[in-house]
Formats: sequence, structure tokens, C-alpha cells
Amino acid sequence: MEFGTERIRRHNVCVRAFDSIKRDTIGEIDLILTINLVDFEVTFQVLDTYTSYNFLLGRPWIHAAGAVPSTLHHMVKFEHEDQKIVVHEEDEQSIYQDLLVLCLKASEGSEHIVHQAFEVVVVDQCEEGNPCPQPFLSNASIMVAKEMIKHGYKPGKGLGTSLQGITKLITLAASKKFFGMGFQPTAVDDKWADEQKNNVHKLPTYPEYPPVQQKQRKFKTDISDKIKEEVTKQLKARVIRVVRYTTWLANVLPVPKKDRKTRVCVDYRDLNKASPKDNFPLPNIHILGDTCAKHEIQSFVDCYAGYHQVLMDEEDAGKTAFTTP
Repeated sequence: MEFGTERIRRHNVCVRAFDSIKRDTIGEIDLILTINLVDFEVTFQVLDTYTSYNFLLGRPWIHAAGAVPSTLHHMVKFEHEDQKIVVHEEDEQSIYQDLLVLCLKASEGSEHIVHQAFEVVVVDQCEEGNPCPQPFLSNASIMVAKEMIKHGYKPGKGLGTSLQGITKLITLAASKKFFGMGFQPTAVDDKWADEQKNNVHKLPTYPEYPPVQQKQRKFKTDISDKIKEEVTKQLKARVIRVVRYTTWLANVLPVPKKDRKTRVCVDYRDLNKASPKDNFPLPNIHILGDTCAKHEIQSFVDCYAGYHQVLMDEEDAGKTAFTTP
């Protein structure tokens, strides 16, 4: 494709292809794409690489056009001005091969055969009898380390702009104000936390469902001790509180984890039956992935399961009561 480079806008985006190789884009460009006499203005990321295609259309265009692609039938359908538009595949073509990678050459007369693409892998050589080296860091850890070093970080130094700051991990400390990691809140932080208390969870129930109080279950002594340990931990963190008179009452369910610890869950099945179903559940994973597009870094830190900081409405808090052995 031929177009002026002055139309390309600089944009720092990293792309990872199917071979997991990192490639930086040159920038982005807006192009008018005509599909079956229908014009679309699409923003493309420009890369300088060997490919078997001119451009790729992803989910942003599919959602904008309301298109329905089918890999089985090799076609795309969408509606435009009350008309159904169908785009079929072109004739079979051989995949363009990278000249830098050795490959088998097709014999004369077999150019019409579609060649299967192959994956490029990195091979480490090791002497016979010696164990092969194995990576000890995940791809995400390596990517974070590269970004830190690229921005001037030096091992053994702090994370400040002048490499100042602590060099060792902070141990979690108990806090009375829901602030972890040794953070000391100021008056402004306390005010902000108090304002966040106005954002509460609502738990409506159908009026025709009467409150259910489950009979207390009995557990073995070792399981009861683990339940007591987890509940005491939540009480000290003020995530839960003791209540004397209840309308709804549920039992706890101990679930063993892979690290041989015990996760304490609550049997809210009766409460779920009496609660209206959410018509707008959590978004699918591909929607979460789309929202991360055009961003350099994505944080996977969940603030030490900080979702519990959204309080339950006082009128509905009694419905979440549970009993322990």
C-alpha cells in the first residue's frame, strides 16, 4: 500500500504477534476502507514487518459495523441501510514467506497449492549430558523488568526518579483504617475514605421469599480451628462484625486450596434464590482486553483483594449474616 508517511501519527504501542515476538509500531493512521460499496473510517496501527496481508481488521471494526464473521464459511455479514452485505473470501493464495527464514520451495506447477504457515521457535543448544536451561521468569515478569530498566531502573536501587527509596519489600502491617502496605493516611485520606462509604452494595430480595435461617453445621475439630482462624483474621481487619439477632442466616463452607490452606466460603444459595438476577453481568474477557488497547502497561495488582472496601448497605447487611461452629 502506498500513502504519504506524513499521515502517520506517532503512537507508542507494542504489538505481540502469534510468535510472541515484541514489535513496536511506527504509529497509527486513519484510512477510508471500502467494503462492498460501504465506506468505513478505520484507525490502523502501522508496523514495518513481513506479512502475508496488507492490514488486519479486529474487533473494534467488527463491533462498529455490527458484523458477524464466520471462519467456518470464510465470509463476513453485516447490515447497511436495511440491506444485508455479504463479503466472501478470495481465491486461495499461497502464504507470503519471510525471506530471512529458510523454507521449502514449491515445485513448478504447484503454485496454486495453499502452503501451511509454520511457527518460528527459538532453540537453545546445550552439551550432551548437561541439563537444558529452563526459564525461571514468566513472560510478564520479563516484560516488567525490561520496562523498568528501559526507564532507568538499576538493580539494588530504589524506584524513585533519582533511584532513591526503599530497596526491600514492605511487610504487610495491620491497619485500623483499611490502609495496607504500611501506608500512613493523612486527614485528606481519611476524608476520602469516609466519602467512599456512601458507595455501598445493595442486596434487594423478592418480598414473596421469606428469610431462611440454615441449621448450624458441625465440622471436625481441625476444620473448626481453621475456620476460627480465618474468621478471627477478618474480624481483626474489620471486614466483618458480630451480630446477635438475625433474619437471614447461612453456614460457612470450608474449601481446601492447593497450598493446603483452607478458604472459608459462605453458603448464600438460599439468598441467591431470593435475589433478582443481574441483567448486566461482568464483561467478557475479550471486552476487558479491548479496553487495554493502545495502553503501554496494564496493572494486574488487585490491591490485596481490596474489593471488600465497598461496604454493604446497612439495610441489607443483615441478609449476609453467617454462623460459625
